[in-house]
Amino acid sequence: MTVTLITCVTDTAGMGPGHSCIDVNGTIYSFETDAAGRGAGVWVQIARAKYLARNAHRPLISQKLSSAVSDGKVMTHILGSVAGDQSQGASANQAANAIEKGTSSTFNTWGAEAPCDVYDLARARGIVAGVSAMWPGKATLPATVRALIMAVLKDLDADRLV
Repeated sequence: MTVTLITCVTDTAGMGPGHSCIDVNGTIYSFETDAAGRGAGVWVQIARAKYLARNAHRPLISQKLSSAVSDGKVMTHILGSVAGDQSQGASANQAANAIEKGTSSTFNTWGAEAPCDVYDLARARGIVAGVSAMWPGKATLPATVRALIMAVLKDLDADRLV
């Protein structure tokens, strides 16, 4: 049983903050805005392969979290926020909140407003058991876009992963 934080680096064309989601035992839980792209968000359950294929245009950094993060507690939080309709904030906020609920110690999500913040916070708190990355669509992007994305990866000290 594992919990993995997935950080999608940047948005379209190498710009924007990116996206955070949680992989619990091979199923992706992604906090997304409503169908119209506005208003309160919802947790969406997506098959891992489908999610990865949808995001091939940008690097995906996977941080496998240590056993200090309980998959059961993370799922209880995600399912509870869906059922209780208490979900507010961006994907990074929601991923950080889910991880915090899954830890036995304080994860302290203060300041985790962008996906890169949550990535850094997990590293700083020492709850990362392993890191991997993939960027299957890298070769299909223009060189200028690849350069923008590589600069972000370098800031994260993750450029060596892709």
